[in-house]
Amino acid sequence: MAAGAHMLRFTTAVDDAFISFRVAKHWVEYGLPLYNPGIVEWVPTNFLWVSILAGMHGVLPWSMPTLAQILGGICGLITIILLLTTFPGFEARRLSIYAALFCAGSAAWASWPLSGMETTFFALALLAGVRWFIHYHDSGRLRDIVLAGLAWGLATLIRPEGAFFFGVSFLFLGMASRNWRHLGWFSLVFVFLVLLQVIYLVVVFGSVLPNSYYTKMQGLSNLGRGGEHLLHIIKIYHLGYFLPLMIVPAFSAQWRKLTAYLGLLILIWAGWVMVIGGDFMPFHRFLHPIWPVICLLFGLGLYLLEERLAKWCPSARWIWRLSAGAVLLVAVGLWSQLSFQGSERDRYLTVAQEESARATIGKWLAARYSPTDWLAVKPAGIIPYYSNMQTIDFFCLTDRKAAQTGQWVQAAWTGHQRMNAQRIHEIAPRVVILDEHLYPWESLPPPGYTDPNHGRTWLQDPRTRQYKPVRAEIQPGQWLNYFERN
Repeated sequence: MAAGAHMLRFTTAVDDAFISFRVAKHWVEYGLPLYNPGIVEWVPTNFLWVSILAGMHGVLPWSMPTLAQILGGICGLITIILLLTTFPGFEARRLSIYAALFCAGSAAWASWPLSGMETTFFALALLAGVRWFIHYHDSGRLRDIVLAGLAWGLATLIRPEGAFFFGVSFLFLGMASRNWRHLGWFSLVFVFLVLLQVIYLVVVFGSVLPNSYYTKMQGLSNLGRGGEHLLHIIKIYHLGYFLPLMIVPAFSAQWRKLTAYLGLLILIWAGWVMVIGGDFMPFHRFLHPIWPVICLLFGLGLYLLEERLAKWCPSARWIWRLSAGAVLLVAVGLWSQLSFQGSERDRYLTVAQEESARATIGKWLAARYSPTDWLAVKPAGIIPYYSNMQTIDFFCLTDRKAAQTGQWVQAAWTGHQRMNAQRIHEIAPRVVILDEHLYPWESLPPPGYTDPNHGRTWLQDPRTRQYKPVRAEIQPGQWLNYFERN
């Protein structure tokens, strides 16, 4: 119940989630997972999540955001349950409880299950694979390693990064056990699942690469930003005080190999986050998938430290146990505080207001324009979802030609560093929104107000003369600037 209450501090479905919602809705309506009806391009990266949402939307009467939040909330709670059962054996029960409490008490876990995104579903699949891999490490049973391969296959269908966990585990298993029969079954299950997705995407779209691949993959250009992102995570969660707990299991012969394995998963993931440059969203979206694994190591380290001290001085066992509880309470206090106050909470509340305004804008557009009209807007999620208009976004996520031929802008937001004003003018949308924020009339900026990277380039094109500026009262006292083609 406490974990569920913690999640309820974060009930806003974020803009990125609505890209998947739109594709899933169109899958039900048109029979193909398309962002724009009639344009066969693969836009999102989360195939399994979109598939499940489409299936649920086809049979259940609830809205797509509601379905996604219900599914995400269930996945979040199951994550905590899996942490409670990850380490096999009765003697490991306490360390499992430590790991579960570390996770449930943190903003890093609580802030994403109800976001509408696939993030928590992905984290659950990754953790399930780790759980079964740990069980295999303890039992050596074929069933456990097959289940691990199944979990990471499903994770890779949710997001391609799931293949990292399979790859690290494949190498670790090959070097540690050299049981080729088990390794073969492990690989076969994983490859079979991933191959199903590959076949579908190639047959339908002619490519397995989403549009965002051409937008976001820029070599090592964002490495510096990614490093800053990781340092910010360490600072804001005060991880410097708790990282030593991860090292404690390395001094135990029983847990040394497993510690090396879990640590390698975390390091590989951190390296990937550095390469892609992190994220600009509050509460660190890219921390969430690996956070349960981090909590496993925290829980294991705290438990083993307590046990080592108890062996050193058995008469003071109750003191060591109370001390372990105090460390746990301090960690949960620091990590949960972010859910209630601080810069990340303030940013989240600002985002929540922006997402609500975008929904209002999208519904307003739907009442005034046809679904066949084209819209150009920066965020590709909420406004296009509710407007039902054909849409191209300024960040080149929804149009393959725009992504492949766009201009790279290092100074823009990470993940939004492509612009292609020429492609937008080529499509000649009926409506162009350069600034999707709502303002009181007295604070409404001039019609050309926009960012210097994406919107300014569109304004500088001579074809802008085909458009007239419009100021519209979207809701009482709240106004929007946009351009309409003559």
